[in-house]
Amino acid sequence: MSANAITTAIITVASVLAATMLASSVIPVLFQTSQSVVGTAEIQGNEMQTAIDIIANSNDGTHHYIWVKNTGLTEIPIVEESVIFFGPVGNFRILLYSQIATDGTWNYTIENDCGDTRWDPRETIKITVNPVDPISSGDFYFQIVSIHAIEDSIVFSI
Repeated sequence: MSANAITTAIITVASVLAATMLASSVIPVLFQTSQSVVGTAEIQGNEMQTAIDIIANSNDGTHHYIWVKNTGLTEIPIVEESVIFFGPVGNFRILLYSQIATDGTWNYTIENDCGDTRWDPRETIKITVNPVDPISSGDFYFQIVSIHAIEDSIVFSI
């Protein structure tokens, strides 16, 4: 009888140790997975609340102006880090942001700012494009891509 009791005790201790080892290796993985899912859902939620629309464009022969409205539910941060593509269709290029207007750059002003100098929902920015080459007649391409990868583009003729 005592041999059966000792065998049962050894098997019970081994089972408890195996269950503890399994739990200590599985629980952190489950926690990391759930944190990843929560983080991804938060990023997707922010992206779903962010939207922009190009609403108008014009030029004066030297510069091109594009008005872009924040039609989302959240502020679009760091407008300066947006990527701007501009140029003739099939030959456009990335323009760099610069507060000083030089060839191949762009800058912006908030047209209807509420006073906080941020691109809030329902506010419109006016982008001034300083093209590399003089603006001539033809079809042109413009695209803006925010740091959240929210984008809008147009093709227009001059």
